[in-house]
Amino acid sequence: MPGGSNRPHSRELVIFTLWNSFVRQPRTPNSGIAGRASWWLVCCINALTVSDAPLTPALQQFISRHIHSVEQIEILSIVSATPAKNWTAAEVFRVVQSSERSVAETLEAFCKAGLLISERSGAYQFAPKSTELRQGASDLVKAYRERRVTIVETIYKRPADRIQHFADAFKLRKEK
Repeated sequence: MPGGSNRPHSRELVIFTLWNSFVRQPRTPNSGIAGRASWWLVCCINALTVSDAPLTPALQQFISRHIHSVEQIEILSIVSATPAKNWTAAEVFRVVQSSERSVAETLEAFCKAGLLISERSGAYQFAPKSTELRQGASDLVKAYRERRVTIVETIYKRPADRIQHFADAFKLRKEK
């Protein structure tokens, strides 16, 4: 690749991430075009200075075991930001704005993985069962804030053999 980087970038994903940051920039009475232009410049500089260093093996393993979508990272970010708070699926849904069913399934999956505990009231609290899980969640949330494209690529560029193995399970075989 140009510039000596071996890391593949999706130009469209980088542009989308920058535009999304620009559009979501808080608007204040004094944030005219100059304020928004300076915000855009900061977003561009941040995108250009993102580290190309690979993710740590521990973080890659955490993602591989526990994270299958960007929505799950968003949910983990929300519940881990306030570990003392009990979150209902409806409250998380109002923040994430994806699907109530999907949010509830993710919260349950995180309980089974040992990242959350579930209360009888239907509330969930961030309470990892081990320091490795706590550190993995913390590292993921931090990396997602700083290197969003890298994290998204890691999630969606899983080894093809898993997909092929799943597809092979549905192959029709001729009986002899």
